[in-house]
Parts: sequence; C-alpha cells; structure tokens
Amino acid sequence: TFPSFIFPNHRFFGVAERTSVIIPTELQSCDHMFGELYVYTSCTYSCISSSCPLKNIPRYEVCPEQYPNRIGTVANNEYLAFFTKSFGDFYTNRYFVCDNKVKCIDYSKVCNLVDDCGDGSDEESCTNHFKCNSTGYYIPKTSKCDGLFDCLDLSDECNVDCSRHILEDPGRNGHSALIPLL
Repeated sequence: TFPSFIFPNHRFFGVAERTSVIIPTELQSCDHMFGELYVYTSCTYSCISSSCPLKNIPRYEVCPEQYPNRIGTVANNEYLAFFTKSFGDFYTNRYFVCDNKVKCIDYSKVCNLVDDCGDGSDEESCTNHFKCNSTGYYIPKTSKCDGLFDCLDLSDECNVDCSRHILEDPGRNGHSALIPLL
C-alpha cells in the first residue's frame, strides 16, 4: 500500500507552478489505460481495482549516469530530488525509478505492456495487463479470455479464469470455440 501519490504531491523548493491533471471524480476501470494516464489515475486512487505502481522516490542519487545534467532541489524538506530539462524550457521529475536504481524512465513508459526497465519493475505492480507464461510478454488485460490467442503458449485463453468465463457465459451455453481445437 502506498500512503499517497508520492511525487506530484511533494513540494519542491524553487518550483512555483505545478502540473494539474484532470482525474475523474468517480472510480473507474483502468484496464484500458496505459503509461502516464494509468500512473496518474491509479496513484490518485481513482481506479476500481488498480494499485499505484510507484515505489521508489526519484532521489538525486538514483540513475546518475542517465541524467548527468540534472538539477537538484529539496523536496518536502526531507530529501534531495532531481529535475531534468525537457519539452523546451520545462523541468520535470516525472520519473519512475526502476528497482535496479540504475535506470529511470518517464511515467509514459510505466504499465505500457513493455519491460522498459529490463528488470520488469515498471510492469510488476500494474493490473492492466496479463503476462504470457512462457514468453513473459505482456498483453492488455482485456485481451485475456477474449477467444483470440495472443500468447504463443496460449496461456491467455487456456487457464482457469477463461474456463470459468466460458462456463459462466450464458450466450455460450457451456460451449467453447476452443474445444474443437483441443
């Protein structure tokens, strides 16, 4: 569990303006959201059953080789954070710190179905996807049990959840298009 959306809620010394993001006021399914939208929505507790994937605070000492021209500032009067220049003259600290603490990625690359960290930590806490058993590839959660094989090992269709889904679907009357294949 996370106490709050750690990074955007922090107060940074020298930062006068904050980014504002419009988040829905009612809880919603975040199964169709990826990247930055998933991060902001899940970390503000606006998703029905999704948890915030942010675990590590982007402190100044993490990812040193990746951002050599960064600027340090004090956050919440507690720790030294870093900002980098992006989008012209804007500075940002929207970084997900990978568990290896060597690589940091932008929020747009978190929960986006791709292991951008190399250690899987950017996809690990995401609830918007399904991980194929043998390949480790990620597919959207909405592609699981949809009757189409998206995983090479068929794990997205041949599993306990899909069997239950097939049996409980009143439109199929217990019949499945997969049965003739088996």
